[in-house]
Amino acid sequence: MDNKFEINKTENGLEFLTRKDAPEYILCAAIHYDNGIEYKFQKLYGISTGFVLCGFRHPYIIDVLPTNPYFLKRLYEDEEIDPAEKQKYEELKYKYGWQEKDLLRCETTQGFLTSKGRFVNREEALAIARKVGQVKDDAGYKGELFSEDLY
Repeated sequence: MDNKFEINKTENGLEFLTRKDAPEYILCAAIHYDNGIEYKFQKLYGISTGFVLCGFRHPYIIDVLPTNPYFLKRLYEDEEIDPAEKQKYEELKYKYGWQEKDLLRCETTQGFLTSKGRFVNREEALAIARKVGQVKDDAGYKGELFSEDLY
């Protein structure tokens, strides 16, 4: 193996490579959906339960949520939603056999994925981005990083 890389292990023994000579920096927007379920390969991100979805910007990740039945139920029960849109929920509910007990509520945390494979919240992401010069130290970030601050 090239001397530029080192093997790291997660707490459950998953191995991954990182560059020795590169500082940790922010890669992309990410959201941690904590549904209380343990997923073997999600521990790589430094989380114990739930899963992390990544994307170019947070709204692009949030756009995936309509595949989540709890979100659909809440969205399509809104009285101002077009009846045709409400029908989508009913069709999906029928297609997948969703029951009220299946509608899991997830705690969510918006943050970022780092070059070291970690999920970090907006506050820690700002500290990392400042440290490596991805953002200007004197800008008014109000303690949190937004993808618009990076790219």
